[in-house]
Amino acid sequence: MADPIGTAKQIVKMALAIRRAVQTVRRNEEECRDIEQLATRVSSILSQLLETAAAAATSDPAMDGAMAALERSLDRALKLVTSCQKRSTMHRVCAAGAMARQLRRVQDDILRQMVLGVFATTTQLTLSLNMLVQPGAGAPPPAHPPRSGSRWPSSLGIEARIRHLRFSGLEATAGLKKFSLSELETATDHFSEENIIGRGGHSIVYKGVLDDGLMVAIKLYNPSSRIPADRLHERVHDELRLVSKLRHKNFVNFLGYCLAVEEVNEDEGSEDESFRITQVSSSFMVGEYMPNASLDRIINGSRLHWSSVFHIIQGIAQGVKILHDRNIVHLDLKPSNILLDSDFNPKIGDFGVARELDLGENDLSDNHFVGSM
Repeated sequence: MADPIGTAKQIVKMALAIRRAVQTVRRNEEECRDIEQLATRVSSILSQLLETAAAAATSDPAMDGAMAALERSLDRALKLVTSCQKRSTMHRVCAAGAMARQLRRVQDDILRQMVLGVFATTTQLTLSLNMLVQPGAGAPPPAHPPRSGSRWPSSLGIEARIRHLRFSGLEATAGLKKFSLSELETATDHFSEENIIGRGGHSIVYKGVLDDGLMVAIKLYNPSSRIPADRLHERVHDELRLVSKLRHKNFVNFLGYCLAVEEVNEDEGSEDESFRITQVSSSFMVGEYMPNASLDRIINGSRLHWSSVFHIIQGIAQGVKILHDRNIVHLDLKPSNILLDSDFNPKIGDFGVARELDLGENDLSDNHFVGSM
């Protein structure tokens, strides 16, 4: 099977040769320059594809065939342009007319192969996504997570201690760091409004800078009347456990967590200290900061070059395949949950409602609809 990267490099070389040859043509200059412009465009597109490593996609017969056909078309174009470097003295008018027709035919052929290449690429991606995502993977569960901070008393209540120990287990098994509330307050300038970069139904995301200069995204959850504290913190714990298994370039990398606790009085009418207990009031997740925000902002903003779009689609597909291989259903995969780093590498985030299916379990059901997959 042909090497798509090798073919692409050969096409780029041919385009450069055509460009050089056109500079010394002695007849049919207009047709030759039209071919030069088309070849330069093809070269520019494939060069960007090679630079972004998007061409390293799994070899596909349809795509290989389209690339090989495009290479043959450019080879014919190069031979015709080269022949135009020689001045024709005999039958000049007739020869020029025949050459013009041949040049136009090869130009049309190059355009046709480009269209077929785009069609083959689109079809390959569509089939890959359909194979990776099984239909009927189930409908989603509850909603998202919550807001605001609190304090760390010297001692924790029994319930808070149990929860705190559960989270602490993540430090050893998942390599997650336990941040103090003061660290996060310093990083976000005491959770200032200016550092808010996102909001959810039950959460606020802040941009922050840690003491070592690392820029991070800090997601703050708070219980609400819709989602009680116990259920919320259970969800945060499960999300951290899940994302710790997804250390890959196409998933948002999480660094750690923080639990804020406060003392509350079980008997509102009494000031007896015996009625005061300590409970977890807020949870935080600390992850890498994505400077190019989310895919939904890109979609509604300026247009990206198609090679960048291909690169983003490829990254999402790779991430979805990993989830599929590990029996994980995201349940809320949508543009706002696809984040982009400084190089526009896509990273799947927000696993707040994701489910990990048991071995042999092929579907799940829930009474709530949240997202798509």
